[in-house]
Amino acid sequence: MHHCLRLCTLLTIALLTLGGQATSAPKATNKQQPVPALIEANRNNKALLFNAPVYNNKAKVYYLYLLNNIYSSANFTQATDFLAELHNKMQPTGAELILCVNYTAKDAAQYAKSKRLGGAINIPRRCAQLAAKCPIVNTDKASVRDTLFKNHISPYGSPYTHSYPILRAIDPRGKALAYFMLCGKSVRMLLPHSRFSKLVVRNVQRESEWVADTILATHSYLLRIAEEAETEQPGPEDDEQATARTSIKKKGGRKSSPGKKQTPPADEPDADTPEEDEDDEEEWDEI
Repeated sequence: MHHCLRLCTLLTIALLTLGGQATSAPKATNKQQPVPALIEANRNNKALLFNAPVYNNKAKVYYLYLLNNIYSSANFTQATDFLAELHNKMQPTGAELILCVNYTAKDAAQYAKSKRLGGAINIPRRCAQLAAKCPIVNTDKASVRDTLFKNHISPYGSPYTHSYPILRAIDPRGKALAYFMLCGKSVRMLLPHSRFSKLVVRNVQRESEWVADTILATHSYLLRIAEEAETEQPGPEDDEQATARTSIKKKGGRKSSPGKKQTPPADEPDADTPEEDEDDEEEWDEI
């Protein structure tokens, strides 16, 4: 009997200790945002991610650059030879680069058919061999388009595809921050929900120059916008908590005043309404 009581006491102490540890265990708060989560979840998916990227997964701004006209060895080299230097310059800035390639099943079949004649290049292999170690994704995959390009629209309401514009910037959630257009020898930046563009690069000489110069000229401005937006919106975990709180409030409201008509809240300013930018106002032109 004495031994049984002692055993029960020891088991009770053990259970209380384990329960206390479980209660005091810290809740994970480092849930990744959708853009880095897409990359990390597909590191072994060679059909979606063409390389083993080395990048800043805490970046606040991601520039998306579509690699096009890369179906010959010479064109591929010309389109990518400046990217390693550009990516190295971006590393200390808090901004990141994602290269986009639209490599379809038809492209793969065409390569398999023509590789015997030496008329095509293995695009996924060339991407994996690039000196630039930023993520290189295949926009032919729906999960890529849904994460990186969802709800990207022109100022006039028509949707932008993943292939136009070929350079844009997004935040870690995939929300568009800016679109960039090469107009003659100048580059203009267009913010979402605005019909006004801003001149950001002048006197472009080569296609590669406008991409690199545009990113280096605008990353500080867009980082500030992204950081300000981040402080105004909840994080991934906070979204769940806010939803739960809203549900509780709704239930509580119905329970506390049955049968009574709720008085509507006073009108509040629309958070999505853009404010006028007073800085460099004369440099913004209507498109």
